[in-house]
Amino acid sequence: EQLFAWAGRVPPWAQRLILTITLLLRFVPILLEEWERFSRIAVARGKAPRVTILGAVGQLRDTAIPFMLALFRLGEHAADALESRGIGTRQPTFIRSQFWKRRDTYLLIGCLLIFGFFWIWAKGLFNFM
Repeated sequence: EQLFAWAGRVPPWAQRLILTITLLLRFVPILLEEWERFSRIAVARGKAPRVTILGAVGQLRDTAIPFMLALFRLGEHAADALESRGIGTRQPTFIRSQFWKRRDTYLLIGCLLIFGFFWIWAKGLFNFM
C-alpha cells in the first residue's frame, strides 16, 4: 500500500492489485493443503497411480475434480467474508448508531416484567396450590 500511495490515497486500480496479491499469498498454502488432502483421499480409495501415462492422467482426474469443488466452496466463503467487510461495494460500510425510541422503552419494560415473573416463579413465591 505504501508503494502505491500518492498524497495519502491509494488509487482504485492499486487497491484491486493489492487485494489480489494479498489473497494469493493468503490462499496458496490453503490450496496446497487441499490438493494434498484430496490426493491422499484418492490413494486411500484405492486409486493408486499406475505406471502408464493414462494412469497418471486418471489420478490427476481423481484428485482434481474434488479439489475444484472444494475451491468453489472456499471461494464462496471468501466472497461472503469480503462482502461482509464491505469490499466490492461502491459505498463504504458504516455503522449507523440508532437512537433510543419510545418502542425501545416499552420493549425493555416488557422484558423486565417477563424476567421478574420468571424469577418469582423460579423462587417458588407463587404458592397457589
